Amino acid sequence: MNFHNVKMEFVFPLFAGVLGSLILCMSPAVSSANVLVYGQPENIATADFTEETEPEEYDCLFTAPVKKTPDPILERYSDPEYREWVIDYFTELCSSREIADTILAYSEHFGVPPALAFALSWEESRFNPRAVNLKNLNESIDRGLFQLNDRSFPHLEIGTFFNINDNTRYGIGHLRHCLDTTGFEIAALAMYNAGEGRIKNIGTPKVTLDYLNRILENRIKIEDHFSDSFLRKDEVILVEEDEIQEQPPAKVRNYLGRTFIAASPLWPSL
Repeated sequence: MNFHNVKMEFVFPLFAGVLGSLILCMSPAVSSANVLVYGQPENIATADFTEETEPEEYDCLFTAPVKKTPDPILERYSDPEYREWVIDYFTELCSSREIADTILAYSEHFGVPPALAFALSWEESRFNPRAVNLKNLNESIDRGLFQLNDRSFPHLEIGTFFNINDNTRYGIGHLRHCLDTTGFEIAALAMYNAGEGRIKNIGTPKVTLDYLNRILENRIKIEDHFSDSFLRKDEVILVEEDEIQEQPPAKVRNYLGRTFIAASPLWPSL
């Protein structure tokens, strides 16, 4: 058949007939309430797509609350077996056992990560309890380990600012307040540095953003170094325990009513 010879008056009726047939065939398959398969019996239940479906796995992931993991430093510090080792570690960090012990004690008391508290104190004063800052634009003065501001703490006496225990207690306590107020560490540190009013009114200045970056970086450095040091300590303990187990049974010496086990091969013979 030569389609070039077909006249258009025959084509249009044919096309209209085919289109009409398709429309008629499709019309029984559409229901006003539900989507049905053509030819499906009416007594078969159909899917109701308006009902809520069970959340997918990733929906649960994004809506689930964040699990709070215990701080590893606080865990070791709270363990009597490791407490002294933790204090010794931070004593080397800040070159003062008093400062290390005080920051750890108040970090535990207020539930603040110790690495964050030490990083904050380093940024504020370089662990110098006599540090003073006179460069504030509002002519206020920052003093001590955590650089307490005299306008934020107007009731404190001068000697209190320079007292290691008092300055640490107020400093970490104020950081805890900032954490509770803002809900997360970045905003809490911004509030600690710039003040709540300034953050709400004009936002976070660039100098504060740089301040935040340094503290958070140092916090990570402290936590990483602490973990590495603790792992090395555990390895040394395991090696020492293996060496002790390999030694022959030790002799026992009674001295002044107490019993000592000679663990060293240099222990003198009885």
